Parts: sequence; structure tokens; C-alpha cells
Amino acid sequence: MAETRAVNSLGQQLVEAHCISCHASSYGGDGSGIYTRDYPKVRSLPGLKAQVTSCNTMLNLKWFDDEEQHVVEYLNQRYYHF
Repeated sequence: MAETRAVNSLGQQLVEAHCISCHASSYGGDGSGIYTRDYPKVRSLPGLKAQVTSCNTMLNLKWFDDEEQHVVEYLNQRYYHF
């Protein structure tokens, strides 16, 4: 259980530091609308991983694979539930 909290914590920190401002400018509010929109772009766990990797690359965040995985796990636990 503690490991899940650690993943959530790091994933949440990365999302808050690097994702929210871009998502909020596109979707308003706190940016979470990108995850809860009626026609989601992400439809599977592999799709979520691919999207996180794409954002990492496009924004030149230089996250390591394990950091991407923390973000994927946080977003899945918080929004997607695959």
C-alpha cells in the first residue's frame, strides 16, 4: 500500500509541476477536463503510456521511463481506472 502512495505522490508532483498549466490553458479550470472529456483520446493503459511519452517528448521534459510510469499510474488511479 505504501508503494502505491509513493507512486501517486511522485506522479502527482510531476503532473502538477509539468502538465496542469498546459492542460488548463486548453481545457480551462484545473486542466482535468482533458482526462474527463466526453470523447477521450486515451482509451487504454497502453494508450495512456503512449500519450504520456508523447507529451514528455514534445515538451522536452526529459523524464526517465520510471518517471513516465509514475505519471501513468497516477493518472490511471486518479482518472482512467483501466
